[in-house]
Amino acid sequence: MGAYHLQLSLPFWEDGEIHEAISSVRGKLVDDLSQWSLKKATLGLIRSDLTKDLEKTQEGYPIVKAYNGKLPASIVEVGKIGKCKQPGAWLNGFSDDVILDRIWKRPCDYLNKIPLGGGIIAPDFSVKLHMSPKEKEYNIFRRNAIAAIAQKYDFPTIIPLTWAEYASFEYCCNGIEPEGIYAISNIGVMNDFISRKLFRVGLMEMVRLLNPLGFILYGYPMENTFGVPTTLYRNPHYALRKRKTVSLYEDFSSNQYRLRKS
Repeated sequence: MGAYHLQLSLPFWEDGEIHEAISSVRGKLVDDLSQWSLKKATLGLIRSDLTKDLEKTQEGYPIVKAYNGKLPASIVEVGKIGKCKQPGAWLNGFSDDVILDRIWKRPCDYLNKIPLGGGIIAPDFSVKLHMSPKEKEYNIFRRNAIAAIAQKYDFPTIIPLTWAEYASFEYCCNGIEPEGIYAISNIGVMNDFISRKLFRVGLMEMVRLLNPLGFILYGYPMENTFGVPTTLYRNPHYALRKRKTVSLYEDFSSNQYRLRKS
């Protein structure tokens, strides 16, 4: 049982007529603002009640304070945090969007599940190349919002850094205070050359913009994180077949670095 008990009442957006209309655009790319509003409703993203009181940047992104405290004793998946009794365990925000949407819809429920002395790695909502710019920007907004809400209630909070193409560098750090400890993940970056290239360039840009004190890395070991002290939290679901270390400077082939489920 969590040691925190928040009393915040959060109304949820419900409208039968709108939800009926949503079914016609579910799963489609968002091409205009009308479709985007419907898709936000589908994903539970219309949450003005949740974010209206947060301090924001000029561009509208919630401001997240830099974290420089103790590293997590362990990180626990969203679906298992409710049964975790280990003091100092943190909620792991690296997961699929369908799971992370639960935190967005019921943030207080999940914050209350965090054990005594624990914290939260804010949800790492997807920012992918194939997504529309509005979807990527809104997922960055959601990430910041959950982190800011957790900090509002004095939860230790580490925000994950995420980016896609070069254009996303302009807003992916908006609202994040520099010189803190941040979370990164290299899961999925080995799928193709473009993903590896953008991860490498993006991480270098994050270091330039934020001057990190440290990284916590969820995934696989890396030989180089551009001089930033890094602590690895291994992904328990996948393992590298041949080599255990991934170099940011190596254009490894898909044959050499195949992933398998453990």
